Amino acid sequence: FDAYLFAPYKQDQLPLMVNGGVIAHEHFHSLYQHLVIDPLKDKYPDASRPSPHDDHASLKRFGISEDVLDDGSALIDANQRTKYHSLLLHGVNEGLADVWGWIYTGDENFVGRSLSSEAINRNLALPNYRQLFAKDLILRTMNAVSISQLGRVPYDIGTQLARTMKTLMQKHYSSLSDAQVRKKMAELVIKTLPVLRDRIGSLKTDEYLSLTDVVTMMASQIDELSADDCQFLNQLIPSSDRPTSYRCGDVQ
Repeated sequence: FDAYLFAPYKQDQLPLMVNGGVIAHEHFHSLYQHLVIDPLKDKYPDASRPSPHDDHASLKRFGISEDVLDDGSALIDANQRTKYHSLLLHGVNEGLADVWGWIYTGDENFVGRSLSSEAINRNLALPNYRQLFAKDLILRTMNAVSISQLGRVPYDIGTQLARTMKTLMQKHYSSLSDAQVRKKMAELVIKTLPVLRDRIGSLKTDEYLSLTDVVTMMASQIDELSADDCQFLNQLIPSSDRPTSYRCGDVQ
């Protein structure tokens, strides 16, 4: 449904229902649902379910039906490729939703204002200091743990994406104000969503989309990347996932 539902907030920080970044984050999920997930749901039906949250147990106590709360069970019988892409789609959804919260508020740590457990994990002021998660790493993680233990994985993928793209945009538009950079980011996100939908929807049955593919897909929508931009991207891309058609600066 195109509606918000806020569980009772019992912590001692900024309540979720008055945190503008959280509201923007949840609003983005609606955009992603309409522009990416709905057209793909026949191929990746689990991607339309919400990412798991720690408060799902409390939501059940308030009468929210279990069939709208994702415990990962829908993935149990899916093949490996479907499981993988469902995780990746969840990760992109969560990462860009955090970007959307920053776009709306200008607050890089809006999640941490309400959830102290996420003050570091999803703080967009921190750089992405490690290579992007490789496809094989995500697959190994997915196969090494039970379905119910995968709840953190989409958020980890999403934070890498969010921090990478935020840093790239700030580098590329260093002469602009923060508000102008955030506007450019909003334009980039909306421009990229149909491209992502079409790309993943046209994959052959033996093809995989990597997190690197998502990052380079977004970067390709930015005009005239500089050598500094390319150096930043190239150092984050694992060699195993470097697209054969990718070219940025002198690195192919």
